[in-house]
Amino acid sequence: DPAKGFRVLVALPWGTNTDRPVMDNKTAEDPFLTARNKWLLAHPESDEAKGGAKVVSRLGVSRKVDLLITPQTDLLAAVREDRAAAEALLKAAGIRCFPSRTLSLAADLAPAGISPRAMADALAKEDIWCELEDGRYLLAYNSPLTPPGALAAFAKAVLAHAEGLRGEPFFPPLPAHGEAAVGYLQALSAPYELVPLAAAEGRVAARNAGVTPPCYPVVTAGERITAAAVRALAGGAHTFGVAGGRIAVIEEGYERNVHHI
Repeated sequence: DPAKGFRVLVALPWGTNTDRPVMDNKTAEDPFLTARNKWLLAHPESDEAKGGAKVVSRLGVSRKVDLLITPQTDLLAAVREDRAAAEALLKAAGIRCFPSRTLSLAADLAPAGISPRAMADALAKEDIWCELEDGRYLLAYNSPLTPPGALAAFAKAVLAHAEGLRGEPFFPPLPAHGEAAVGYLQALSAPYELVPLAAAEGRVAARNAGVTPPCYPVVTAGERITAAAVRALAGGAHTFGVAGGRIAVIEEGYERNVHHI
């Protein structure tokens, strides 16, 4: 309705922003978890910082400002030059970068034999915070508040730790998705129950569930949950679609008696 003006809907993974899970801190980022699937790193001048959030002003932190929304030609050019310099440094050391947006740099570490998780932890000790790591890539995200040359400095920091972390090249496989038992929207509207992950294999997912970062679904609504998916969800340091070790699945009676799946 044009008379009501512009509106926007923000959809979050099931369980996000609910109570912070009770857990031991396993990584350098864990202390920043303020709610389920919500890590809060604040700029010194932000309202969040005034409210007591962890303040980090180096690479990977913005003030909710996206340069692509309010482009400034000279600044964009500087960021492009910075990223090109960073990519050249990494390439010279045998580390390729995935083509990405102007503001980000995705270092493809796994084929170079470097664990992105170990690299992220090493950088965190220097107060250099990455956007995410997904088992293969390490992503750094620039912002208008990041000083010029930050991506190149990030690349140099990566190289400073690279040799000490380098091993055999590896390509982490993603869990294979199960067969689609019902349609996605049908699954979302079906009656469901919460079952322990250990009992979820072979059941049909009622909601998406996955590992975050990088927030990709290991299983999508309507799919049969595989043993590989159960292992990935059970082993993930942070997940969505899983609450208290339980996952939403379509009720067995609905499966058996109504849709015969």
